[in-house]
Amino acid sequence: MKKELSDDYDISGSNMLDIESDISYFKVKDSEFFIYPKGKVNKKILAFDNKQIFKMNDGIFILEVEDVQDGTVEYFYSEDIYDLI
Repeated sequence: MKKELSDDYDISGSNMLDIESDISYFKVKDSEFFIYPKGKVNKKILAFDNKQIFKMNDGIFILEVEDVQDGTVEYFYSEDIYDLI
């Protein structure tokens, strides 16, 4: 089941793992994240339209949904990636 992510969860690239394969209409994409003060890190994420899915090192998956009209972003999570597709 998809749940709303807490505002204090650390979504930094240093806490992410690569996603290796496409799922449904989401495709693997190389993405760059800035980690202060270390610099940049590249991770493979899933992306489709205005949505991205991140695999976190604590076993959850995070769905980021951006509203392109007003620029707001919402985050959801689940232990099962298919809940987010």
